[in-house]
Amino acid sequence: ALKCAGVKDFEEFKKVISENHISIKKTVQDQIEEKFNVSEEADWEEAKRLNTEEAYQNYLNLYPYGNFREEARERKNKLKEKKEKEACDNAWYDVDKEDVDKIKSFIETYPNCTHVNEAKECLKKLEKKEVGIQSLLNRIDELINKNKDDKIVEEIKKSIKNGNCKVENL
Repeated sequence: ALKCAGVKDFEEFKKVISENHISIKKTVQDQIEEKFNVSEEADWEEAKRLNTEEAYQNYLNLYPYGNFREEARERKNKLKEKKEKEACDNAWYDVDKEDVDKIKSFIETYPNCTHVNEAKECLKKLEKKEVGIQSLLNRIDELINKNKDDKIVEEIKKSIKNGNCKVENL
C-alpha cells in the first residue's frame, strides 16, 4: 500500500511520518522496515532473474537508496557496454571494406569501438591505393598526350576508372 502511495523505501517512509508529525511505535516501524526489505529483496531477485537494463533501471527507480543500488548500476552498465560492443561488432562486420565513405561513416558512428583502429588501417590502405591509381592515371594521361593515336592506352585508362583493372594487376 505504501508503494502504491508513492513511498519507495523505508527512508522515505520515515521522512513522510516525520514531516507529518506522525507517531508510530518502534516495533511497528521495525515491522514496516522488514516489509520494505522483503519487498526490495524480491524486486532485486526479479531484476537479477530478468537480467536486462530495463529491469535494473526499474529496481533503481523503485529503490534509489536501495541496498543493491550499486550492484544494479554495475550490472546495468555492463549490459549496456555489451550491447554497444555487439552493435559495433555487427556494424564492422557489415561495412564494405573497399568503400572509403562507408569506413569513414563507421568511424564517425562508432568512435569508441574496438574496430576503429582496424577501420583506420583499411582507410589508409585504400587511400594509398587511390593515390597509386591516380598516379598511374596521370602517367597514362602523359602517354596519351605523347601518343594521341594509341587506343590501347585509352582502353587501359578506361578499365582502371571502371574498376575492371586493378593497379596491382598491371
